[in-house]
Amino acid sequence: MNTKEYDYPLVSVIIPVYNKEEFLAKSLDSVINQTYKNIEIICVNDCSTDKCPEILEKYAQKDSRIKIINNEVRQRLGITRNIGLENSKGDYILFLDADDFLEKNCLELLTEYTKKYPYIDIVVSQRNHINYKTKRPIKLEYISNSCTDRIIDIYKEIECIDYLPYYAITGILIRRKFLIENSILFKNYKSLEDVEYNNELLIHAKSLIISPHKLYNYVFGIPNSVSSIRYDNISVIGDAIINLEKYKNTTPPEVYDALRIKLYHAIVEFGNEAYCNFRLSYNELKHIYENVLDHSIFSHPKMDYCRVKYERFLKYSPFFYRLISMTIYYTKLYFPKFFSLLVQFKKMLNKKNN
Repeated sequence: MNTKEYDYPLVSVIIPVYNKEEFLAKSLDSVINQTYKNIEIICVNDCSTDKCPEILEKYAQKDSRIKIINNEVRQRLGITRNIGLENSKGDYILFLDADDFLEKNCLELLTEYTKKYPYIDIVVSQRNHINYKTKRPIKLEYISNSCTDRIIDIYKEIECIDYLPYYAITGILIRRKFLIENSILFKNYKSLEDVEYNNELLIHAKSLIISPHKLYNYVFGIPNSVSSIRYDNISVIGDAIINLEKYKNTTPPEVYDALRIKLYHAIVEFGNEAYCNFRLSYNELKHIYENVLDHSIFSHPKMDYCRVKYERFLKYSPFFYRLISMTIYYTKLYFPKFFSLLVQFKKMLNKKNN
């Protein structure tokens, strides 16, 4: 299908592809059918051994906006995204995973901000989390309206940092020049490559907007996906904490602490999830709590989540802690409304006891 040039700007949608034949067609359809047409679609095939190469070729014949790059050797997700960026021409970049898909008006709504604010560095789309087994989205709260649909300077509005994703970089419109000027690239990690990358985005971004709409559909719970094995490389978040330290003297203390706390939340969340799913041993989790986390900031109000997890960890045996972790994790994942009611009830009890 031949396409004509539409409104500025050109958006490069970068899709790393590795053995996603079950999802790839739906993912590609969601891009080529966007209401916003001025796009290029860069698919980087990372040595897929299934039918992904054939699917890519079929779609490239139908739509001239699709460009296929074939890695000669397996590079994994992060480096594959870098290759896509190197071969892109767009004014803005959007990363899409091959097992996820976009809402039809995703790029139209996100680019509206870039037309209104040509200097904007990042436009963040909210996400639907769709259960792979049930094919239904789980209900998650929207980001506070006070932090959406307007320009945010996170150096001045630190409270909005809490609403920004600390690991997901898909579904985010990023100014390409901003990435190049700040040398922001993915490192060659086996997994969790997006945590440190996202932190770099937040440190360097001069202007940012969060869309009030959920425009990106993230499919979770896929067997053998990167997200299902990401905990094997949880030390990557420790690397991100170390990397953050180099900005300590050039970042306002409040911002530095907020970003560090965000990483602490990430490492505790991933660590507990890995442990309850038998992907992390008790001793590995113990190492995270006792040697990776800086306990001196446990008194910070926003560290309550980490502190409570650590106190529970010290209190229970390995078996009972795993049982508690599994109960909390799966209740929160599959019964979020019930979980929210339990949290509210607990807060009421604590308030009454105090």
